[in-house]
Amino acid sequence: MLDSSRKVVVVGDGMVGKTALLQAYVQDIFDSDYIPTVFETTAKDVELEDGRHITLGLWDTGGQEEFDQIRQLAYPGASLILLCYAVDCRTSLDNIVH
Repeated sequence: MLDSSRKVVVVGDGMVGKTALLQAYVQDIFDSDYIPTVFETTAKDVELEDGRHITLGLWDTGGQEEFDQIRQLAYPGASLILLCYAVDCRTSLDNIVH
């Protein structure tokens, strides 16, 4: 039985691995091919340690600058915003602040 749902928005620069992270979590696969994302949503049902079930609505946002306006539409109602950056690209970390 489903107890509730939560919205998770994943943001960060393009090419930092947001889509790959979500694919690994939801589908248990890793695809190293890069295909830019504009905006994509998926969901995953999870069981918590106390036995309750929730649905995570996972919102994958495009990281390119031209998608700034679209990305902002994802924020309302979010329970969690996951900030992603590439450990080998200091600029992607710096851009999280902006």
